[in-house]
Amino acid sequence: MGIAQIDELVNEIQDSEEGIREIAISIVKIVKIIAAVAVVVGGLSFLYLRSQDSDLAKKVGNIVLGIAVFFILLTLGENIGGF
Repeated sequence: MGIAQIDELVNEIQDSEEGIREIAISIVKIVKIIAAVAVVVGGLSFLYLRSQDSDLAKKVGNIVLGIAVFFILLTLGENIGGF
């Protein structure tokens, strides 16, 4: 194996790492969009169920809070990771 082949192999590995990074960024963006939509839909559901004063409203509220915390942690991780 010559030096030119090793250089070519290194370049291919670097290109694949960049491709993987782009895929990871896309996945994080998709998950963030899904989490944001879930928070909005859950929040609207909570507002509707809150007026009925049911146990379901408390459960939906807890779910919305959990998704919001997940969204915040995802954003924090994205900022720390430098995506």
